[in-house]
Amino acid sequence: MKAPLLFRWSTLFRSGVLLLILSYGTTGCASARMAVPPSLASVPAQPVSGRQGWKLKESLGFGSFQVTAVQRSWTRGSDLQVDVYERNRRRQTFQFQLSENGTELLSAKAQVNLQRQAVEVGADLEWQNQSSLEAKFQSVNPALSGSGVLVLQEQGVRPLSGSLTWGSRVIQVTGTDRLQGSPLPLGTTSGYILSSEGRDVAAVDVVDGGQVRLADGLEAPLRAQLAATAAALLLLEDLRESLPD
Repeated sequence: MKAPLLFRWSTLFRSGVLLLILSYGTTGCASARMAVPPSLASVPAQPVSGRQGWKLKESLGFGSFQVTAVQRSWTRGSDLQVDVYERNRRRQTFQFQLSENGTELLSAKAQVNLQRQAVEVGADLEWQNQSSLEAKFQSVNPALSGSGVLVLQEQGVRPLSGSLTWGSRVIQVTGTDRLQGSPLPLGTTSGYILSSEGRDVAAVDVVDGGQVRLADGLEAPLRAQLAATAAALLLLEDLRESLPD
């Protein structure tokens, strides 16, 4: 008799994690980090505060930016498991405010739909993930005019990807499951790369506590737009943690 799909799924995931731990163990106690594009490798990483453990009032911080007034709806979802099929769903809305050095910049409202599913095809698992994130940002500061919309989609085994549109500016957002210094994929999202006009301008590492890198020399409005996107992605990944292993 075959083992249940959930057991095989978890075993494969944990085996991948074990291999990653072993690969990092050969080079010392370095912690796993997302694979950062060479163009951003020299940019200082800004550690994210606020993702470590449960708290009554959720907030985040990185560099000079603060993410406050975080409010989440009740999480709706379901889990279904049969011998050759498993599906996990989570839906939630959340909102937050973004400030820099105490100056409020914008407010945000987001809607998340996470759907992870696997079907056994012969001896293999076929992933059929279908997740999405849509966030709307509204400026509350004259220095950052207008509004923006972030739309991301996930298909199959590819992490969420899409774009932020803010006026005439379009910022591409590409999810990755790659880790720095390892040939093995993480098996889930390790981070996101943000690009504008063909240039990598930010990287959002969502592994463990998380890190944010913003390219040097960016104008203030673009920095705020990238920081808002980073905040939405970090809050999204916190919800993903509610999915079973």
